[in-house]
Amino acid sequence: VNMEQEEKSIVRQYDIVLFCSPIERSSEVKFVPNVPSIDSWKKEQHKMRRCVTTFVRGILNSNMYPTTAKAFFPIVEVLTTSQSDLPIYSLAVKIPCTLKTAEEIGTYLTTKYQKQMETNEPQFAYKIFSPDILTQQDLHLLFQSNWKKITIEDWYAYPEYRIPQDFLPFVLEKSSKSLLLYENAIEQGAGAMEMSLISGRNLSNLTADWVKENW
Repeated sequence: VNMEQEEKSIVRQYDIVLFCSPIERSSEVKFVPNVPSIDSWKKEQHKMRRCVTTFVRGILNSNMYPTTAKAFFPIVEVLTTSQSDLPIYSLAVKIPCTLKTAEEIGTYLTTKYQKQMETNEPQFAYKIFSPDILTQQDLHLLFQSNWKKITIEDWYAYPEYRIPQDFLPFVLEKSSKSLLLYENAIEQGAGAMEMSLISGRNLSNLTADWVKENW
């Protein structure tokens, strides 16, 4: 592995290398000598979909979300289709992870919502997925005036799917002397933390099998 750090080149030898970054978006990474499985893969045909994550504390603009839900229960989630005029993919209330049961969650939502109705003060934080960074105009469209932006994460989270679609393998290169594995192979099919967890477990098993065979 040759790493460029602060104008210095650091070369280190490893028996096992785990590559854990999307090759589609790793333009500064070069495999020398070339890896056949990567060379035969048409990188330019594989792109990642931009997904901006914005966390906002505020009160939803009810005029934008027609619903038949009862008045004492808040809108918990909004999903859009490709025909939607809204500038988002989805929007959802962030529920504390300390709540374990549906009853606890229901009580939390109704209690917070009643307080919000009484005080007109935001009681919920929302996680919003969107194709672009939301503008002030977008946020005024989604929320009432007293919203507060908490944080923004701009990333390329999910693959753009094609039919037919070829995939890179988990094992990029393997011999009795070395092993090169690709953790993000699974995200070519679906991107999520849970998928990365499955992939990590898979790489652990592949590594253990290789060590058992060659050491």
